[in-house]
Amino acid sequence: MDGSIEPRSVRRARYAVSAIFLIFGLIAGFWFVHIPVVAGRLALEPAVLGLALLCFGLGSLIFQPVAGVLVGRLGSRRATVTFAVTLLVAMPIVINAVNAPMLFVALLVGGASGGALNVALNTQASKVETARGRPTMSVFHGFFSLGMLCASVAGAAVIERGWGDGSGAIAANALLLPVVLAAGAGLLPDSGPEEEGRGKRKAAGARFALPAGALLGLATLAFLANAIEFTVNDWSALFLTTEKGATAAEATRGLGLFALAMTVFRFAGGLVVSRIGAKRVVAGGGALAAIGMIIALASEDALLSTSGFLFIGIGASNLAPLLLSQASRIPGVAPGIGVAATATGMTAGFLLAPPIIGFVAQAFTLPVALGLSIVFGAIISAGALMRTWHGVAPSPPG
Repeated sequence: MDGSIEPRSVRRARYAVSAIFLIFGLIAGFWFVHIPVVAGRLALEPAVLGLALLCFGLGSLIFQPVAGVLVGRLGSRRATVTFAVTLLVAMPIVINAVNAPMLFVALLVGGASGGALNVALNTQASKVETARGRPTMSVFHGFFSLGMLCASVAGAAVIERGWGDGSGAIAANALLLPVVLAAGAGLLPDSGPEEEGRGKRKAAGARFALPAGALLGLATLAFLANAIEFTVNDWSALFLTTEKGATAAEATRGLGLFALAMTVFRFAGGLVVSRIGAKRVVAGGGALAAIGMIIALASEDALLSTSGFLFIGIGASNLAPLLLSQASRIPGVAPGIGVAATATGMTAGFLLAPPIIGFVAQAFTLPVALGLSIVFGAIISAGALMRTWHGVAPSPPG
């Protein structure tokens, strides 16, 4: 553990970061379950809904590089609280949108807030991980996944009770606001804001002068990791029903197994990384994701094919957390800038992969398109083995 920070402060910061990751997942999951309600209320055609959802991703993609600079200037603690509060305010406006133009603008702002929070929170999480001297990033991301799962249950209950008009979202976010503020008080402070700000701005300038290798490589691996994750999210159910003859209920099991594996193995990630190292976890994760997709594509039985998505979830679970953690430790690059660049690669993967799969499926077949994930997993595995990894300094015994 970092001797310059009191153990009690580090422990409190760990709980605070976990709480904000959980809330981040709750906000995201609450929006996802409201998408059909909003689309129905505004009578949106599928193409219009697709463009609206694209606004969220574009807001995130455009603002994340700016967020890296803001984190350097404000500090990760202040930036995390600011962007979390902004997101809490923005998403009920999205759900309460009265027409398509309002929805587009609100989603753009919500995406920018979510992307900025992603950068700030992961920068703070990396600071806590370094102070603890133990791999912790995967566990933090596990709380985000847990929040998504809880929101899917709570959101469904809210809608069933007739609160899907936005009143439920307003009430939920009003309850979460004081939790965010309380958790923000427990985050680790950024030492010497003026001096640190000058240093980080200087480091940021150097970053653009030498983007080769480390940072560019991490952003590329992050793009591929999210491409695999969102390919499964968007296309697995359709694949199982159209190609493997699964019923609609059976097809949801594939996505359910994937989500469950992502959550469970993120919580186990810290222990695994401390045993075998981040390089092996990422390399093995890429390989396991590729093997899982091979099982899903090659199996003639729908149930066996579904099990392939379990292996993809296990493999993909710790890719994003470890890549973000690594991005904050690149020598000569400010943590906020490194995280912002890698998070931007992740957002690009989430935005571009599903339509790319659609175009390839249209030109060839859906199995051929999903086979791209095998290539992505192999590249991640090879890339992880080829690069130098900067680990967390271990805490002393006792």
